[in-house]
Amino acid sequence: MRSSNLHQSMSDPIDMQEGTLMDAISILKNEYPGDEAWVNYLSVFADNLDAQDDKSQYLAVIPDKQLAAILAVKMGKNATIWFSSPCSALEKRTPKDVFENEPMGGRVLRTLLMRMPI
Repeated sequence: MRSSNLHQSMSDPIDMQEGTLMDAISILKNEYPGDEAWVNYLSVFADNLDAQDDKSQYLAVIPDKQLAAILAVKMGKNATIWFSSPCSALEKRTPKDVFENEPMGGRVLRTLLMRMPI
């Protein structure tokens, strides 16, 4: 049995209520800073996708317009590649898979994007 340790390593996070190891997806769900924070973050990127001449290429792969706008700014043409490629922060799952198949997958991706440097 594990002892409770206030200096628990981030590579070994424990759900204090359950006493079990939490996976990266659960951590991202639980650490979502809220819709107000998301709207504030999104405001930096909101107009970018509409200004793109080739926005259909992003929306063809990334089904959420808000995520597409942010990824277009952060990653440019690599946004669609990133969305469809395994990501270590998502336990080697693709962002597309998490978005489409994980309960609250959009929240997981929002949290991850807000953690990425601009």
